[in-house]
Amino acid sequence: MKKQPRLPNRVMGERAETPVRAEVRVLAELIDFATRLNSSGSLDNLLSSFSLSLGDIWGGAGIRVCAVDQDAGLLIPLHTYSAMDPIPMQGSLFGTVIRSGKCTLVPDLDRSAAYIRGKEAPPGLTWQSAIVCPIPSCTRPSHVVGVFLPSGTSVGPADVKLLERAVSLLEPLLERWRSQEVQLEAFRAISHAIAAAVDARDPHLVGHGERVSEFAQATGRVHGLEPGFIDRLALAGLLHDVGRLGIPESILSKPGPLTPDEFRVIRAHSDLSVRFLEKVDYLSDVFSAIRGHHERFDGGGYPDGLEGEDIPLGARILAVADAFDAMTSPRPFRDAMSDADALRELHSQKGGQFDPILVESLARAYEEKMILSQNVLKADDPLASLRDFRKA
Repeated sequence: MKKQPRLPNRVMGERAETPVRAEVRVLAELIDFATRLNSSGSLDNLLSSFSLSLGDIWGGAGIRVCAVDQDAGLLIPLHTYSAMDPIPMQGSLFGTVIRSGKCTLVPDLDRSAAYIRGKEAPPGLTWQSAIVCPIPSCTRPSHVVGVFLPSGTSVGPADVKLLERAVSLLEPLLERWRSQEVQLEAFRAISHAIAAAVDARDPHLVGHGERVSEFAQATGRVHGLEPGFIDRLALAGLLHDVGRLGIPESILSKPGPLTPDEFRVIRAHSDLSVRFLEKVDYLSDVFSAIRGHHERFDGGGYPDGLEGEDIPLGARILAVADAFDAMTSPRPFRDAMSDADALRELHSQKGGQFDPILVESLARAYEEKMILSQNVLKADDPLASLRDFRKA
């Protein structure tokens, strides 16, 4: 059954709501609205939940949320309407509202000199009225939202207050998201520095953490994983070998085969990685991927001998990304394999060392040029052979 419009001053069915009942219903809507917003895990999800919730409160309305680019003087429509042209701040209804800083009711869009028809409102219906509200962020709006209503819809000051209350619920969540983004950027910078420190101990591993991170992200995207998971996977890829800082250099750079005792020391690096990072609560959700990136799909890996889908998904992705970079990079005891040979080796180990589906995902990412191996990077670098000669 189609939902009836739910505005605080609107007649529902044949009987108008009393002011008390309308207020109770609006409060219930806002509680549900706040619950939805609070469970959103990313900016995209947060703004999507915001739009959907407004659509529930004003049934039949068109919702438009735009990001504000103050420097360019443009408003960027988000989500469903993102393919549309940006809206100029100068001479638009949204721009006028942003400059005023106030939530504004436009009872008749046809009489609004600022309204750009066919550009500001969502397509589909002929909209008669609108409520437009800036979404503050620190000193100036970061977004603006418009609720567009069709002809015959009763709208008034109570609707303006309701949208203001909805925006007031969104605002602190946006600030929390921005704080998390700043924190994430800081951790990314730290993680890149740590990965560079790990790589610096062995010239053959320079860039290994960066490449594994990139390969893992590409594999995750092809596999259809959520952006938030891929962001965390990027950190896991950068930090997966940090435990090598606790391995003696004589073992790390040994040109020949390792003894059983030396191999046991090397195998400890994934566990050491987690031990080095365990006091960083922000990274706790990537520990399982880091610890398990040497597990084998057939159960023959380490450190826990996990099998199949008991191995965390992040660890299974890192395993194929790590192996592909290792095979296509030179080592003291062997030359780099070609990309084609490395891909064949991954395919030969499907169901053995690697998750078969993730091997296919990495291979497809490679075909779509989302992955650049050492071979590709060196082929594009005219000084690579000279650097290799000088290292030798």
